[in-house]
This record gives sequence, structure tokens and C-alpha cells, in this order.
Amino acid sequence: MKLRPTPRVCNIRATSTGVLTERDSRVPVRSAQTFAIALSLASLAAAGCVQPVTGILNPNRRPSVEFTRAPIGADPSDPNFYAYRVFWSGDDPDGRVERYEYCIDPTASDSMWVKTERSEELIFFRATEPDGVPGPVPRSTSFHVLVLRAVDDDGAYSATKHRSFYSYTVAPSVAIRAPIPSGLLQAAIVPSVYVRWDGQDPDGQFHDKPVYYRHKLFSLDDPTNRILLADPDSLRRRDGPGGFAAWDSSGAESTFVRFTNLTPGRQYLFAVVAFDEAGAYSPVFSLFDNMLQMYVTYAATIGPRIHIFNTIIDFTYDSGGYTADPLRWVRIEAGTGSSLNVNWDAISSPGSAIESYRWAVDLRRLDDDTGRTDEVTDVQHWSRPSPLTTSCVFRGLPPGQHFLYIEATDNNGLSSLGVVEILMVAPTFENDLLVVDDTRMEPDKLAKDGTLDFYKSPWPSAAELDTFLYARGGVPWRATQEPAAGVLSPPGVFAGYAFDTLGTRLGLENPINAVKLSRLAQYRHVVWMVDRLAASYPDVMGIFPMPSLRFMSTPGRASSLGAYLGIGGRVWLCGGGAGTVVVDPYNSLRNDDTYGRVYSNSLGELVQGRVMYDAAHWQSAFTATIAHTFVVRAPRADQIAESPWTHDDTWTGGSLTAPDYRRLPTELRYRDPTLDPIPPTRFARQGSLYYRSSITCEYVIEPNDIEEDVDPSGPVISMASVLDTLYEARSILLRRTPAPTMTWYHGHQTNRFVFSGFAPWDFHRDDCIALTDFVLQDLWGLHRDPVSRSLFVSGTSPRPGTRAALRRAGPAVAAPVSRVARGALRR
Repeated sequence: MKLRPTPRVCNIRATSTGVLTERDSRVPVRSAQTFAIALSLASLAAAGCVQPVTGILNPNRRPSVEFTRAPIGADPSDPNFYAYRVFWSGDDPDGRVERYEYCIDPTASDSMWVKTERSEELIFFRATEPDGVPGPVPRSTSFHVLVLRAVDDDGAYSATKHRSFYSYTVAPSVAIRAPIPSGLLQAAIVPSVYVRWDGQDPDGQFHDKPVYYRHKLFSLDDPTNRILLADPDSLRRRDGPGGFAAWDSSGAESTFVRFTNLTPGRQYLFAVVAFDEAGAYSPVFSLFDNMLQMYVTYAATIGPRIHIFNTIIDFTYDSGGYTADPLRWVRIEAGTGSSLNVNWDAISSPGSAIESYRWAVDLRRLDDDTGRTDEVTDVQHWSRPSPLTTSCVFRGLPPGQHFLYIEATDNNGLSSLGVVEILMVAPTFENDLLVVDDTRMEPDKLAKDGTLDFYKSPWPSAAELDTFLYARGGVPWRATQEPAAGVLSPPGVFAGYAFDTLGTRLGLENPINAVKLSRLAQYRHVVWMVDRLAASYPDVMGIFPMPSLRFMSTPGRASSLGAYLGIGGRVWLCGGGAGTVVVDPYNSLRNDDTYGRVYSNSLGELVQGRVMYDAAHWQSAFTATIAHTFVVRAPRADQIAESPWTHDDTWTGGSLTAPDYRRLPTELRYRDPTLDPIPPTRFARQGSLYYRSSITCEYVIEPNDIEEDVDPSGPVISMASVLDTLYEARSILLRRTPAPTMTWYHGHQTNRFVFSGFAPWDFHRDDCIALTDFVLQDLWGLHRDPVSRSLFVSGTSPRPGTRAALRRAGPAVAAPVSRVARGALRR
């Protein structure tokens, strides 16, 4: 493993093409397997011994190498000597290629590797067995093998590549593509199997493919064939002299063969050889390339693995099978009154291919093959089987339980069944606003004397965040030891709005039951908060369980938030960790580095079916950084305010006009002692835990223009931007500056979705209130009753540092209330 404190410019790829050095230095050969084992042991040792360091410890990734061109021809000065100029290229994804090493005709005991930094070599071969046939080009019945590998700057070796040569031609090559061959594992197949391969002829005169192939299936129950597993090249020595005449033959375009009626429980070995125009064949036999070990299993145990996905769910069955057992049901919730789109595909068993799909809703019997009277409306019968039937859209399902059945069948006749239990929920939207607290802040704890202990983590704790956001205001701080002081709490950020709250740790540690669509569908608007610490918690249960949003965003889980967006609910996602928890379960290490994780569309992390892509419309790439960052109103927002746009609003049936973005604070200011005194829940000496010098910021790092037809009912297509940047993050420590960090989507696909890549409570109270008012009033049109915003309504502050100063704000009660009861005291 390597710690890479790389310079600011990252992801640089290098290819070595320098001058030749150590041309004649030679080192003993070691097999690729030996290097792989050594590298694995070194990685494991490093993982267990390296002390904690700053940054991300990533394992070194092996370089790669490929042949790019060969050959040039024979040496006319010696009829039995010939030369090839061979070209290659290498790549190291996390460093640079240090050198290349090649070996001619390696053996297990006596081989020498030649080092070079060049990317081409003129290599000479001797025709050790001239065939004596006269002609302008010398011919030989023997061949040579050139083996090449790359070495990176950490000493890691690439997988070896080989190229075979005859004296008159470059030998063709062939590799089995499906099932995937392996020298370590047998491919589990069914009694009827397709084997597919691909061949190359690098010096073909008319095309770059071999002209024909020969192949054969061997039974490994025959002891004379089992030796092939230990010595694959013995097959060439045994059958090669006769030109593999006893093998089956297929043409250049027939790169597959089908075997039927194979015996379950038996083992087989398949081999294929390619021939070129000059009669040369692929002489290298390998269990990783052109030889395939297979084990035949019973058909009932294998079938296609169905994959079901949409904005609510992304689920792949662990195995094939045809059963309606409730243990295999995929459970989701969806709203009535809106269309439900479900997509699917399937992963076929090794050696087979998907032949057709069909689907139905609320079937009376699975074995009822009665055809539909109408393919569109008669969904209670199986659809017509087709390989192109990979989705369905239906609406009008009444509230209650429904079942979607999906059947996938392969070319062996094996079928698998997927069952989706759909609970249709009728949205009432009877309430204005729900605030979902999916954070994992420091909870209240008792000291040894039984009193409430003081907080030790940065502000806010869980109770402090409750007070900051939800307090009614004008209420004495709880458990004050000096009642005469009469310290009163200020109104919370949401004070004056009609809202309810839902904490995902309020006895709901099991994330499955934390946030149901049936609860969300009672509200027209939802504010969902996830902090940066919560984004890092991977456990489902425990003291700090993962946020519910992360749980429902993991593969195979149904997202109630995605379902809520599908029925037209409006959402503000914020907190500094919300974007991360949505995409991180699909993270790829290929674009991560010491600066953190990157979530991109190009690597399949930020794609359709995930809230950040479908709702926030961050569809290029984003990351998160902890740094001293300035969050300022985007200049583009000011330009829109001066020339506001207007377009159709699909969700309301009317029109939507850009609000005056100048009502937003010009900059979100950090808390300052002159404006934000330390709250009575903290000691005076804890200023470093209250006044922040850095924040967590999620921000876009690649161009992310989103345009739609803003007048879909009109005769002319009117394309315009429907994703506005409200705030930008600026810092020299960011990957990109300035970078969009708060956006508002106002197109047709989701209903006024707002995303903030930061926690609003990290800033000055007045700025947090102004930002919240803008989203709730200007973007969503909610009403707020007048609220007095005095920091301390009356009274004086308790003496800092006393136990009396370490109580949360809330109703005036004598005894402190447990953290568990927080949800009942927020209004």
C-alpha cells in the first residue's frame, strides 16, 4: 500500500518512452503468480503495521502494458534468422511506469529478463528448425514466444502479455470471453452452454482476425486429460504435430460453439486454437486464455439473476430461481396519482444468454399463460415475451398492496422470477413542513454524580441543534441553579412556521422503519438534514448508526425519499453530508486520492436512479472538502435577479418566475464573538468548539449544465437552464474554485428541489435564518408568523462554566428531560 501526498495536480498518467538504459542487464525470471503473491503479502503486512497518518492510504495499483505493433520481417542475411520490431505502451493509474522487462522463450527454470525504458525494440529470432521449403521467405516449424511486463515506481509488476512468432509470420492469438476462463476456478455451467471466444491476427494481410479456429471438448474424468491442468502446453505437444486435425473446425465468423446434454456433476475442459492465412496457429496454451475448465451443475440451481431499478430501488438478486417466497420479495412504497416506472435486466448464467423477459401486475396464478387482450392495459396477464421488454410504466393502481412479477428466461430455457411488492400510498399533503433530523450529533450524557455532563464535541450537540432550530423562544433554560437569573432562550430558526419534526434516532435505530413514505406523504415540503460525521458512520445499528438516508441509498434498499419526490414532494437536502450518503455506497476508488473521494458520472457513481442525479441534478462530478471556505452568493444569481426568467410549472399547472436572489445574504458569515456570544450550554473556555474556522462543503467540480424545454405545451422547443446556482464555495484548498455548493432545480422532473452542500447552522444565526426564510418563503411560498429574533429575550446569562449553564433550552420544567424525549418538545 502507498500513501500518496501528491501535488495539487492529480490523476496524471505517465508513459515511459525514454532512452534505453541497462540494456544488457539481466535478472532471473519469476512467474507472474509469484509477483502477485508477494505483492498481496506486502499489502497485507502494510495494512497491519502502518501507523495512522494524515490522508487516505490507498493500495498501490498495478501498471498495465499492451503490444501496439509488430513485426517488420526476416533478416535476408541469414535464411534461418529473422527480426521483428515490436512496439508496446504502458500505464500506471496511480504513479508512473519505471521500466519494461521482456523475455524470449521463458521456461520455469532458466529464463532471463531484459530491462529497458524504451517502448519499442528490434528483436532477433533464429529459426531453430528450418523446414527446408524453398522460397523468398524462410520458414520454420518452430516458434518463439516474447513475454512482456511493466514495472511501476513502487516495484509492482503488471500482468504479463505474450506474443508468439514464427519465422514467416506472427502467430495469431485467441482468448475465451464467456464463460470467463480461470486457472484457479471452474466455471459452473448448465447442461446446455455457449462458449464464446475472440481471436486476433496482428499481421493479417486482409483482416486482423484468424481465418479459422479448431476447438475440442475434453472430459476431465479421463486421467489422460487431467494432466492438461498441470501442464497446459502438453496439449500442443500432443495434438499439435497433426495440426489438430481431430478437432472440430469453425470459420472466421463463428466465434462460439454450443454444447448440449452435458452430464451434471461431470467436469470438462474446452480448448480453442486460432489459425492465420500462413497456416500458423496460436501456440500458447493457458488456462487463463484459450482453455476453459467447466463443472456442470443441475439446471434448477442456476438461472438468470434479475436486476430491478428505478428512482426508488436498485436491487440485484443474489441468485437465480423461480419462487414467489416472501423472502425474495423486493418491497417498495410508491404514491398513487403518479406514474410508476420500473426497469430491469438480468445477468445470465455462465455460458448462456438472456432470451426474453415478460411481466405482469397482480397475477392470479403464476402458471396462467393466457395472453393479454391488450398489451398496454391488460397488465394482469403476462406480457408477450421479448428480449426488448426491460421496463414498464403504469399508473392508476389503487392504494394498498400490489405485486409486480418479472420473469427472465435464458437460451437454455431456464427462468427466474422477480417479485416486487408495491405498497401504494395515497398522499394527503395535509401539512406544510416536516424537518427530518438525520444527523448524528453528540447526545446528552450523565456525569458520575448523576447530573447532565458538559459537551466535549464541537457545537452543536444533538440537543443544542434542537434548540437552535426548533426552540419556541422566551423559555428559561432548563435546570438553572440560579432561578433568579431567568435566562431565556431565543426563538429557533424554524420558529413561526407550521412544522413537525422527525428524528431518525428517536427509537428508530432500525433504519428500515425510520422514514416511511406514508409519513412523508402527509407533508408538502420536507427539509432533510445529514451532517458530515453522520456521513461516515457505516453501521446499521449501534451508538452511532448510519443515517437513514444512507441506508435507503445502499444497493438493494428502497428509498422513501425517492418515492416522495416521485409524487411531487418538495425537498431541501442539506447538512454537509447529505450528498455523500446518497452516492458513497457506490463509490469507486479509481478517482479517489489524498484529497478525498470524488463521485462522478463517468465511473458510474453519479448516475440515474440516485437522488443527487435525479433530483439535485448534479450529474457530472462532485466531492466534499473540509477547509476554511467562503460561501458567497453566486454572481449568476444576481444576474438572474436583474433579468428574471419565467417558465411553465408542470407541478402546479401555472407559471414560475425566478425569485429575487438578492434577498439571499451576500455571504454566509462564520460565527463571531461580537455577534454570536457563546451559548449558556458551553463553558467560556470552549470557544474553539463554537467558533468555526473550517466547514465541510460538498461542491460540483465539473461542468454541470442542465437545460430543458421550459414550455413543453408550446409549438416551439424553448430550451433554458433549470438549475440555478445560489451559492458558490471559494477557497484555495478546494479542487475547483469557485464551485457551486447550493443549487435549486426548477424543471419538470422534480418539484423545486433545493440542495445545500453545507450545514446552515455552521454560520452566523442571522444568515442561517435569512437562508432558511428564502428557501421556505421565496422558493416554496410558505408562510411564517411574526417572530421576535432577540438573542436573549430577557434576563441575564448564567455564570459561564457552572452546571447551570449546561442545560438545553426548552419548556420550564424543574428536572432535565432525557434526550430520548426530544421529538415531543420541538414545536
